[in-house]
Amino acid sequence: MNVKGRIYVGVAAYTVARGVANPGFMILYPLYVLSLGYKVSDVGVLATYSTLLASMVLPGIGYFVDRGYARFIGFLSGIMVSISLIMPPLFKGNYYVLILSYAFYILGMFTWHPSRNYIVSNVFDRASIGRVFSTFLLLFNITRIVTSYTIGFLSEALGYAKLMLYFSLVSVLGSAVFYVASKEPYKPKVNIRLNIGVARIIRETYGFSKELLPLIIFSVLDRFAWQLWFPLLNAFLRDYHSFSDITIGLFNGLFSTSMLLLSYASGYVTDRIGYIRALVIYEIIGALGTVILCFTGIFTFIAAVFLGFSVALWVPAFNTATSFIKNPSFSGKVRSSVDSLRLLFSIPAPLIGGVLYSIFKFLPFTLGALIMLIAPLAFRMSSKRNQVFS
Repeated sequence: MNVKGRIYVGVAAYTVARGVANPGFMILYPLYVLSLGYKVSDVGVLATYSTLLASMVLPGIGYFVDRGYARFIGFLSGIMVSISLIMPPLFKGNYYVLILSYAFYILGMFTWHPSRNYIVSNVFDRASIGRVFSTFLLLFNITRIVTSYTIGFLSEALGYAKLMLYFSLVSVLGSAVFYVASKEPYKPKVNIRLNIGVARIIRETYGFSKELLPLIIFSVLDRFAWQLWFPLLNAFLRDYHSFSDITIGLFNGLFSTSMLLLSYASGYVTDRIGYIRALVIYEIIGALGTVILCFTGIFTFIAAVFLGFSVALWVPAFNTATSFIKNPSFSGKVRSSVDSLRLLFSIPAPLIGGVLYSIFKFLPFTLGALIMLIAPLAFRMSSKRNQVFS
C-alpha cells in the first residue's frame, strides 16, 4: 500500500474510534456529573478549570508535529481521550479527578488536530484537501450517529461507569491502529531539542505572523462563543428540557445525522467558495441553532439540525484555513498556534456560561449567538477579505 493509502487507513481508523469516544465523553460526562449531585453550573466550572490546566500543557505541540512526530502525537491524543473516559468511574467521581479527566479530553482533541492536519496536508494536494477532510468527517459522523442513537439505551442497560470504560477501550484500539497503519510524511529531525525552555515554547506556540491575525481573532471569538454554552448542552437538555438519557441520545444523533448529510458537500462548498465565506455561513447557521435551543418541543430538535449543519461546514473550512494559510510544512505549528490561542482565551467562557445560566438559563445561549455573528468581522483585516466583504 502506498503512503496515501496507509495514511487514509490510519486516519480513518482513529476517526471511527473518535466517533465512539467523543460522544461517549461529551454525553456521558455531564450526565455522570449530574448523577453525582452536581449542578449544571458546576459543569461550567469543571470545564473552565480543565481548560486552564490543558492550556498549560498544550503549548509546544506544533513544534514537535512539524519536526516529524505527528504520528506519535496523533497516537498520544487517542490515549489521552481514553484516560479521560476511564478516570471518573475508576476514582468514583472525585472532584479533582473530574477536572483532570476533562483536561485529558481537551488535550486529546487539540493534539489530534495539528498532527492529522500535518500528515494529511503534506500528502494530499490543495485542490482536493477539502474533500479529503470531508471524507474523514463523513466517517466520523456515521460512527457518531450510531453511538449517539444507541448511547441512551446502553447507559440505561449498563450504567454510566461501565459504558465509559468500554468507550475508553475503543479509543485505545483506534489510536493503536492509526499508529501502526499510518506513516510520517518526513523522517523525524534527530536534532530536536527537548530542553528548549519556556521562552522558546512560548515563541514557538504563540508567535505568529501578521497574516494569521484575522484567523486567530475569528477563532478566539468563535470558540469563546461556543464554550459559553456547549459544555453545558447535555446537562441543559436534562435540567431545562427534562430529557431522558434516550432522548438526549436522540438529540445528539440528530445533530450528528445533520452533520453527515452536509459533511461531504461541505468540502465541495469550501473548495468552491473559499474558507472565509464558508466560515461566515457557518457562524450564521450556528447562531440561529443556538437561539432555537431555548425553545421547547420540536424546536429543540430543529436546533440540533442547524447546529449539525453549522459544524459540518466548519470542519473542512477551518482545516483548510489552518493547512494552507501558510506553507503546508508549517501546518502543525499553524494549527497548534491557533488552537492554543483560542483555547487560552476561552478558558473563562464555561465558568461565565455557568454563572449566566444560574442567573437566567437562556443567557449563555443568547450571548454566544451574538458573539458568533460578530466573529466573522475579523476577516475584514484579511488580505482575502474581498471574498466576502468587497
